Parts: sequence; structure tokens; C-alpha cells
Amino acid sequence: MKGWYEKGVKVKFLAQYQGVSEVHDYVEFHQLSPSLFTMMYNWIADKIYNPSVAESKKATLFFPSAFDTIKQVYNFKPQLVILRNRSICNAIICLVCKLIGVKYIINYTQTELYTTMNRSKRVGNIAKLFFPEVGFTPVLYRGIYREKNYVPQEWFHPNYYIPLVGDISQTPKKNFFKDNVIHLLDVGKYRPYKNHYFLIDALSEVKNKDNFRLTIIGQLSQEAERAYYNELKKYVEDKGLSNIVSVNANVPFQEMDTIYENADVLVLPSKSETAGMVILEAMAKGLCVMSGNNCGLACYLEESNCGFVFDIQDTKQLVEQLNRISEDREIIKKYAGEALKAVSNNYSFQNYVDGLRFLMSDFFQEKLYIENY
Repeated sequence: MKGWYEKGVKVKFLAQYQGVSEVHDYVEFHQLSPSLFTMMYNWIADKIYNPSVAESKKATLFFPSAFDTIKQVYNFKPQLVILRNRSICNAIICLVCKLIGVKYIINYTQTELYTTMNRSKRVGNIAKLFFPEVGFTPVLYRGIYREKNYVPQEWFHPNYYIPLVGDISQTPKKNFFKDNVIHLLDVGKYRPYKNHYFLIDALSEVKNKDNFRLTIIGQLSQEAERAYYNELKKYVEDKGLSNIVSVNANVPFQEMDTIYENADVLVLPSKSETAGMVILEAMAKGLCVMSGNNCGLACYLEESNCGFVFDIQDTKQLVEQLNRISEDREIIKKYAGEALKAVSNNYSFQNYVDGLRFLMSDFFQEKLYIENY
């Protein structure tokens, strides 16, 4: 969004909901009005499900107000529309765009490009009526399949790769190992899929625990997250790690630069993360990164040889990697430097625009024109 703004491109950002720590710099942000059906459904979901489940249910069955949607699209008159994933909400937006006459509608997903997964042709043919016919992804591979071997899938599988964008820090990290210890950072909501316990277990198994300090940062916006947060803090105490592990909540977005500056290594142990933008953020801040293989952007670490990827089935591999950097801290500095180079060379706004331009010319046979760019 910053890249578009700096090139004089106006962006309108439509969303179903707004996160606790979100900021909307560089865009015209609008939270879509819910339909009457959605308001009724949300009320029921809040009554019968716990907050985490209710949030997922409400996101899946979100029908935006038709009047509000038409008004937003018609008044803005977009030349290019990019829809995140195929959902009921986006099906309605896509239909509105087609009715208004928007020619270029693209689906953006974080489904990996290279996969052995096959999809139903019948479902694809139905979905084709309501969604864009072309899509891209920033993820090359994810999980145990880590080969760049493209197997044609049904039409709605992403068929183009366009990287996410990292904003390199204006003050790249220079000082490592404050107080002569390795500072680990784990960023993620306090929910089971973020797998914070896995990292605590691994840290409890390393040879020299006193060589590390771990800071965990997560979101507390509902009771289920608060219960997880409290249980995690107790788990840290039970493991005897309270002196080296700090568990924190609701850190303002504006303070994250300082958090990254004080860290040496980002560790992302999520069980399943379609992308994991925090990986690219940490790379752009000049950190060494360790990621589970089920995080989409872990592929960036392997492609650019600037970090570690570990199996999340057990802690053995992560423990070995932590022991390795404990014994040879120069590895951290090396990967941190390579991460900055990778962001500059492969994950810049220029790389993003180049990918989008190729998609436009290859699929639509049209040029993506940006004034003075």
C-alpha cells in the first residue's frame, strides 16, 4: 500500500472487519456494512459459539450490504480490483464489479503455487461463475512438499507468483546480543495454531538455556485468547523458564520497530500459517529467522538461504538449530545480512509490480501503466 501511495496510485481498501492493532496508512479504508442477514447471524453466532469459533463463522458467512457495496465500488470507479480469497463477501463484490464494468479483477490467495493437491473440477466450474478467472499467490511451497514443480490444477488454483513486499528498515539492525545473550522473538495471536507451547518445549531442551532470552508478543481481544495467555504464562513457570521468557500482550503496532531492534532471531512455530507476514517483516528488519515448514513464507528463507526451516512434528530439529546458533552466533549475523539482501533484491515493491505487470500482459494482454514508473 505504501508503494502504491508513493507512486501516486489511489487505493481503496474494503474490509469485513478491523483488527485490534491495525493501521490504515496510505489507503482509503472502508469497513463494509453488514447485511441484515449478517447482523442476525452474528448475533446468533456470538450466543452459541466461543469467541474464536464465532469469529471464524462470522467471517465465512459475511454478506455485505448490497447498497453499501455498490456505492463504494461505483463512487471509487476502480480500474483494477484484487480480491483476497474466494468468499461469499468477495463473490458479491466481484459481481458488483462486473455489473459496473470493471474489466480487470484478480484473485489473491496464499495457497502455495507448487502443490500435489487436486481440486474438484465440478466445484471449479461453479465457482467460475462468481469469482475472477485468474489468481496469484506470494507462496511457492508449504508443508512437506518443497519442490518447484508446477502441476496444472483446476482454473481457480493460483497460476502466477507475485511476492509480498518487505519495507527495509531505515536503520538496519547493527547491535546484536545485548547483555551477551541471544534475543528470540515470537509474534502471534494467543491461539492454539500459533503453537507457542512448541517453542517453550524446544527452549526447555536446549543445552545452554542461559544463552537465550525469549519475548512472546500476542493479541488479546477475547476471552479465549486471555485464557490461552494465562495458561501459557503458567506453563512457562512450570518449565522453570520465567527468568528467560517474557509473555506480552497487545503491543501497539508503532512499537514493533523497537521490538524488532531489540531482537536477534525471530522464531515462528505456527502449526499452519498460509503466509506468515512476520517472517518478511523480520527479514526486512535485519533479523535471522527460524520458521516451521507449515508457514508459507518459510519458502523465502529457503529460496534466499537466509534462515532456518524446521519440522513442527516434534521439537528435535528446532532444538538442534537453537543449539547451533548458541554455539556459533556468527550464523545469526550472516543470515541477518542475507535476509536484508533478499528483501532488497527479491521482495521489494518493484518485484511486486513486475509480477503484476507480467500477469496483466500474459493473461489480459494489457499493460499495467503507472505514471512516472
